[in-house]
Amino acid sequence: MAETPNIVVILADDAGVGDIRCYSQSCRIPTPNIDSVAQSGVQFTQAYAPGNVCTQTRYGLLTGRYHFRTDRRGEGVVFDYTDPIIGSEPTIQDVLGSLGYRTYCSGKWHLGIDWIEQGTGSGQFRNEAIDFGATFAGPTAQGFDHYYGIRASLDHPPYCFLEDGHVVGYPLEEKDTYYTQQRPGPASSTWDDRQVDRQFTNRALSYITEAAQSEDPFFLYFPTSAPHRPCLPPPQLQGRSTAGDRGDMIVQFDWVIRQIDQQLAALGVRDETILIVASDHGPRPAAEETDHDPTNGLRGQKATLYEGGIRVPLIVRWPENTVTDQVNTPVSLIDIFPTIADIVGRDVDNLDGRSFTPLLKGREYSPGAIISEDGSGQRALRKGEWKYIEATGDRDAELYNLCDDPTESENRVRADASTAEALNVTLQNT
Repeated sequence: MAETPNIVVILADDAGVGDIRCYSQSCRIPTPNIDSVAQSGVQFTQAYAPGNVCTQTRYGLLTGRYHFRTDRRGEGVVFDYTDPIIGSEPTIQDVLGSLGYRTYCSGKWHLGIDWIEQGTGSGQFRNEAIDFGATFAGPTAQGFDHYYGIRASLDHPPYCFLEDGHVVGYPLEEKDTYYTQQRPGPASSTWDDRQVDRQFTNRALSYITEAAQSEDPFFLYFPTSAPHRPCLPPPQLQGRSTAGDRGDMIVQFDWVIRQIDQQLAALGVRDETILIVASDHGPRPAAEETDHDPTNGLRGQKATLYEGGIRVPLIVRWPENTVTDQVNTPVSLIDIFPTIADIVGRDVDNLDGRSFTPLLKGREYSPGAIISEDGSGQRALRKGEWKYIEATGDRDAELYNLCDDPTESENRVRADASTAEALNVTLQNT
């Protein structure tokens, strides 16, 4: 194994543990490629997202820090043409870039971009205020050598691709057709909602090829748009699941895994590459009626602090370097950065996450407290068997024993008041 392994992180948008067959035998969606990665890697059964909506988790994954430490607490989703959230704090791409890695991002960014404005604009997104012809500061200003993707989710304008520091296909006209949840805004003339993840994939494959041919180690961060609304599977994947259009979008995410994995093998670098597959938070169930349960029986969904909103799939494949196939110890996606830093031999100060390398190696590991944040800033803490959700505004505090009550049906905040108080103190002091 190389001392500087290639690292690929593929992040789904809105996929739950019930959406992946290796996590749920009742899953109505075929995910053979993800299942194959799990079979040859390590499957984490209690992995948590640091946020229950998009922006918080992406910030936490790349920085190893909780989003609530920024001055943007309570801004769980970056709307409008918001300035970058990542500031001077170190990121995965910074650390790996300093070691000679080629660093690439292909996919949904959703961490803010420093656009050039040409007025104040109007409406939620102020589309007319942005000079789309000007160079902007985005992912390549925050440590990535190259970037190709979209500003935010598939329901946010502008409906066009971004490459490095410029727009691809100037969005001159308003989008002609809007699907579920899509906000008004301009689109490029060649925009096709159904082909977005395929475009991401093609660029990711070219990045991998470029790096492998150079013989430099590489880091690819690939956050897909699937299966976030609007759920618009490409024609060749329609009907591939029995869970409606949203299920077919999970099939598309599985297809992405296959394309990347096959390319790693074709280039002869699969055994030199750590592949991490995860989701940014829990699912928002499909609009259409199906028998599919995307949370696998957990309470809640995306945008809640119940397990269904923050428990996520996490699979790590590191050939010839892991000694277990399943980890039941709770971990967080903010642990990914310190784990990578640990593997490449770099100490990074002031991280909230902890390296879970010992869990991959079968060594002793003492889990700490794990925090997840709501889009409004409310937080939940997982420590041992207990899960505490803090009181805020008109919401009362909640306490659950997840070992005895995995579906969070009995609030024990009064019955176990001393435990609740101790966990609240821990949370407020974090």
